[in-house]
Amino acid sequence: MIRFDSESGKARSPAMVHGAPVDKIAASSADGRVLSSCRDGQLRLWSGQGTLEAAWPSHGDVSELLWLPSGDGFVTLNRDGSVRLWPRQAPSGFTNQPKLLRRPGGEGRRLDVSSDGSWMAAGFDDHVVRSWSSDGTARGDWNVGGDVRALGISPDNRHAAVGTGNGWLVWCRITDVPRTQGRVAVEGSIQELRFSPSGDQLAVAVSDGTIRVYSRTRDSWETPPEATVLRTTGETLSVQWSPNGRLLLSWGPRVAQLWHVGAGVALTGPLRQNRDLAGAGFSADGLAVSLITEDARIQRLTLPSSPSRDVDWRMYTQLLSSRRADGSGDLVPWWPLGDTSGMLEALRWEQRWHQLQAGAASTLGRAGFKSETP
Repeated sequence: MIRFDSESGKARSPAMVHGAPVDKIAASSADGRVLSSCRDGQLRLWSGQGTLEAAWPSHGDVSELLWLPSGDGFVTLNRDGSVRLWPRQAPSGFTNQPKLLRRPGGEGRRLDVSSDGSWMAAGFDDHVVRSWSSDGTARGDWNVGGDVRALGISPDNRHAAVGTGNGWLVWCRITDVPRTQGRVAVEGSIQELRFSPSGDQLAVAVSDGTIRVYSRTRDSWETPPEATVLRTTGETLSVQWSPNGRLLLSWGPRVAQLWHVGAGVALTGPLRQNRDLAGAGFSADGLAVSLITEDARIQRLTLPSSPSRDVDWRMYTQLLSSRRADGSGDLVPWWPLGDTSGMLEALRWEQRWHQLQAGAASTLGRAGFKSETP
């Protein structure tokens, strides 16, 4: 495991060596510490400089791993259905005896922690979502009508949304006891869902190849309006909002795409990869997107820094570089040997940008620039 500088591509810490393949990582926004779980059943805690601080053996197969926002603890959800809270017991260390919030049973699917750290929720294959306060006190359970595939807590910490494998999208208002507030049926299994940074919109990835964006009416999700439907070119496994809530990034096994939510159109054609994608995300300023494949190759896309109109965002992104981790851990530019499709696509995007700058936006934008590679 290596920590990189997103701008320079240089390694920011030495390689953090594990005894088995790494499955999950979580970085604390409070102090930069990193948690990792791998297939040898160990949890490991690393400092912001990449030195090993603690290891907990025989912890099992971790499904989800999240820090509390304060950095004073973390929560783990195992595939065997057990949930544990690991509080900080001293400024320099964490407990070796975590608090068991749920005993093993069934399969643990999804976990989320509220942005203020006051409560957390986990979903299971028995159709139930369970919630706890930050000290581990049970807050309540609710049945969502299907095996939990997606779970998210709104930024205002007052609502939760759950997606199931049999196509139920359920909203819940969090008070002293969780209460179902609204329910919508979709065609297909729900893969992922994300609230926008403002909490007023919810993006839902569905197995039928669509992304559905719902908007909240006033303070309630009880009667959600019709969704804005974005049609992707393949299976979508995850979605992520840009920091300003205007753009949406979707990605699946070997393709990613960038969307303008307000306009309801794609900013890019399908960004196809030669390997399965392992992750994707926006930079903190929202002006760049990074894609990483399972063989540790990273592609970075930048957006126009000061678009004068929404249509500018709709028209174009420029693929700057594609990188991979070399033997020293640094990132170096690369194009797959014998495969120039990525380079050609970058050149096509550059040509499209110059056309936009020359005033061709009116003819390029609304006619056909939705899902085709230019």
